[in-house]
Amino acid sequence: MPRFVVALPLSFLTFWRYLLMTPLLAIAAVLCTVLAFVPVLGLLLPGACAAGMTLIGLRCALVARGHAGTILFPGLPTLALIYSVIVILGGMVAGLAEYAIIEGLRIAGFAVNEPALKAEFLQLSPTAGAVLFLLILPKLMLSSVLTVPMTAAAAQGGGARGMLFGLGQGMLGLCVPLLVWFLLLGVLVGFGDLGRVLRVGIESIRSGRLDGALLGYGHTLTIFVALLWASSWFFTTAVLYWEKAEERQARRKPAATPRTSAEDLRAWREAMAQRSARQE
Repeated sequence: MPRFVVALPLSFLTFWRYLLMTPLLAIAAVLCTVLAFVPVLGLLLPGACAAGMTLIGLRCALVARGHAGTILFPGLPTLALIYSVIVILGGMVAGLAEYAIIEGLRIAGFAVNEPALKAEFLQLSPTAGAVLFLLILPKLMLSSVLTVPMTAAAAQGGGARGMLFGLGQGMLGLCVPLLVWFLLLGVLVGFGDLGRVLRVGIESIRSGRLDGALLGYGHTLTIFVALLWASSWFFTTAVLYWEKAEERQARRKPAATPRTSAEDLRAWREAMAQRSARQE
């Protein structure tokens, strides 16, 4: 059975842990947004924040699977910065791939307007939906390629096996929950945004009543929670593929040759000496 299917029921063990981390993640996102206006920090902080959130989600999935450790660990900021640089470099390749896809579609006679496709996500025809899928495919592949190495680094608190251990492992399987995440994000953008939900909620609390507007935007909050679950499914799937990579690595590793102790060597020499004496 594919690991992304096995991860479905297990994802709920990750989900409640990740849900508890949401306030901390929100605070970190706000701080990163503010500091992003600093010229030098603005280049790395957005990617580092995204990488840090991913590493925390992976730690939630690792803890849910029974692996030792805590969700937050000392090496988290350093790993987040390192992977942000890797993602920036990979993003350049993904950007070139996306440009090549757009040019190929234009040659084929399709007028590509990616912002318009995303804005009208819910009204897309099958053809336009296929075009949008092709446009986000490089980003899907980049995210799925790096997830198992990030899982290995999160599991060992610093990437003892190297920063790219398991690169590409489970790439296609990881694309499934990631695609579901993108679809839910498209629905969220199509129906409204979380900021609107928060504004209506605050106004309702101030007025002392829960009006129909807040209930009307309840679906947006539901989709946001669904996004958190889809992320948990993605993280759990990544951990399962990392465990598979670790099993393969263990099978490839040759069995350790037992070392001969000094006492065994002395006994062997005495036995050989006695054998030589008998032969004489």
